[in-house]
Amino acid sequence: LELRVTGGRPGAGVMAAQLEHLETAARAEEDGQWYYVVNEAGCFVWQQLWDVGGSSEAVEPSHVLTAGTEFLARSHPAFDDQLPLSTIRGCPGGLDDQDNPSYPSTHSAQFFHWLQVVSPLQGWILDTEIDTVSRARQPGRVNIIKGRVLESSRWLYRVVCADGAVVRSGLELSSDHKYTVRQHAIIEISERKINEQGLARLRTADERGWISEQLNPLSGHRGPVVSLLKMPRPLRFNVILPEGAVVRRTMELSSMITRVVPTGEVISIDAKSFSNHPATHCIPRLKLASESGGGWISQRLNRLPPDDVPVVIPQDTQCPGGSDVPFYEYSSRREGTSGGGGGAGTANGGNAGGNDPLCANGVDEEEEDMSLARATARKDLMRFSASAKRAREGSQSPEAVDETEIECIVCLSAPRQATIVHGETGHIACCMECARILKAKGDRCPVCRMSIDLVIQHFWA
Repeated sequence: LELRVTGGRPGAGVMAAQLEHLETAARAEEDGQWYYVVNEAGCFVWQQLWDVGGSSEAVEPSHVLTAGTEFLARSHPAFDDQLPLSTIRGCPGGLDDQDNPSYPSTHSAQFFHWLQVVSPLQGWILDTEIDTVSRARQPGRVNIIKGRVLESSRWLYRVVCADGAVVRSGLELSSDHKYTVRQHAIIEISERKINEQGLARLRTADERGWISEQLNPLSGHRGPVVSLLKMPRPLRFNVILPEGAVVRRTMELSSMITRVVPTGEVISIDAKSFSNHPATHCIPRLKLASESGGGWISQRLNRLPPDDVPVVIPQDTQCPGGSDVPFYEYSSRREGTSGGGGGAGTANGGNAGGNDPLCANGVDEEEEDMSLARATARKDLMRFSASAKRAREGSQSPEAVDETEIECIVCLSAPRQATIVHGETGHIACCMECARILKAKGDRCPVCRMSIDLVIQHFWA
């Protein structure tokens, strides 16, 4: 392949650089594989290999690959053999299976694998982030996923619970324990259901078992077990259902229909989430980016297999809104962080805690999602109670909403999204999780002490 660019024109140098990059990428693709950065904090690039398992000082990286960046790299064949499901390592016998007899011991270098980056820059990266401050060499978040960024359309979750994610054979917690996936690992999910205890359960893509989305409150603990990986950039999807894609205001199928996207149209998707209903088979839902008009559509029809045919399919990775900066030079500043790679001497954040722009246990993401849900509940409450507030003596502004009117009276954190139905009346007092657990335990309504007949999710229309 021979590329020639004549000079003398404005922008000729930029064009020459772009053509040179394409030529380099074409040559590299012959002996490399595509990966993309899945770590929200980015992935460090070194110009030389160093002893990860040793106690010597860590070598300072040269660059940081930003989240969502695609790159070509070479890896040892043994590396690929250990990573079934396209480097989704949370599977039985996989690299992140804590119950596997060959699971690396503490301070072991077996957690980490080097890959040689050949494009868009050259150097070496680790597949797993590492704490270089304590020299304990504890593994952190998985850095990369094999394939193009289009792989982010898959339902990938990161384990955020310190004790890992317990995989059981069935939907109920009484089923057999299969294996345990370590904290920070990534696991692919195929479906979501609500079990008899009112707990959201996720089925692994290899169909070997189920994991809990949240800790069981009946055990005295609360908090997330896994967190859905956010899409690093918007992706384009093509509507293939002949009837088109129905767009609703929220991710729940009970919300208002706003329009229908005709078949054959290409839309931009920037987020995804499972619905809470129906509980027997929660629906994978996709959020349209603002450029596509906003709203939510179903990825598949609300039917049982094999009738749950796709509504949309991923088209490509070229979508506006992605990062134009695939990498930047690493800065060794000791105070604060520069964003993509962690702070004071910690490669990719590791377990250093406070210097990481995203906490290692994923709490920041959970708090962000909770804040969004609380803001939505506050907006709805303001809208429907504004007239009553204005009628009071010394009326408040509608924006002055009492938080106790929004938060669940059981957990005091999640917004009230459930209606506890008893007879011909109901009380809006709890979040969906707490309401479902109350009904599963046979408890009474926490407000009036009447028997609970049904738990439903309400929507302000």
